[in-house]
Amino acid sequence: MDAIPKDLTGKLAVVTGANSGIGLEACIHLAKRKCEIVMCCRSVNKAEEARAQIIKQSGMDAATIHVVQLDLADLDNIRSFRQRYDVEPGLAGKPIDYLILNAGIMALNKRELTKQGIEAQMGTNVVGHFAFTAAMIDLCKAAPTSRIVAVSSGAHHMAPKHGITFDDFNRDKSYKKWQVYGETKLGNLLFVAKLNRLLEEKQLSNIIAVGCHPGYSNTHLQDDTVFKWVNVLFAQSPVTGALPTVLAATDPAAKRNGYAGPSRVFEMWGAPKWGCGKNKLVRDTALQDKLWEKCEELTHADLAAKL
Repeated sequence: MDAIPKDLTGKLAVVTGANSGIGLEACIHLAKRKCEIVMCCRSVNKAEEARAQIIKQSGMDAATIHVVQLDLADLDNIRSFRQRYDVEPGLAGKPIDYLILNAGIMALNKRELTKQGIEAQMGTNVVGHFAFTAAMIDLCKAAPTSRIVAVSSGAHHMAPKHGITFDDFNRDKSYKKWQVYGETKLGNLLFVAKLNRLLEEKQLSNIIAVGCHPGYSNTHLQDDTVFKWVNVLFAQSPVTGALPTVLAATDPAAKRNGYAGPSRVFEMWGAPKWGCGKNKLVRDTALQDKLWEKCEELTHADLAAKL
């Protein structure tokens, strides 16, 4: 906890999926430290309810907690996001200190597709965040120092030996919900690794990308899974589960490709730390490249060119 700054006055955090669970609690932690927040959420009504909670718990001025609608399962919505963002008072052109890619869906019981026909978990957790980062990267570049944080999961170890199922990306042939979820969480870390490679190539030293995971935390992500029934007894609260996200975003000592998570009991509970274990596939540069190219193909966004 000592590595998390106590005063973030003047900093701006843009957080996807900020209306519940880890995203909401991360926003509360940041706002209590006087960080300005942009909540990027699919439902404006739910986001406004969460915004009121953040303001009440943090004591921040209401003008510093923003809501901007974002649907990561719709590439058209992501492309139009900046129009909504730039008309929000005080945000247009303002540098982003922390871009936190938190939103996600978990282990849907039935295969679903995004508006553009991409398998929903991969389309939201990975492809959507790729397009969103491309839309916001210029504001990260404008900051003296900027941190891009991808919220992964211990479930990334559940990905198969081949890593990402590119030959059945939309799961037309076979849908195994936990395998797909594991692949998306691996995808988050592959994205971080490839992004850092590009940042180094382009000598953009003011931006670094890192990953984090919340451990075993009780969130709405698990409402449709077996974990819903055991969370009450065994899971840590989302308040604690959000701390790795806050550490990953704000620790001045963070390094590229750092991975933060809980410090106790197989990285499932406890205070946040750096150096959590990663699947060896994360270091596979060919896999990183292939996923990046797939995201470019699906989104028509050239994130590399914007760096």
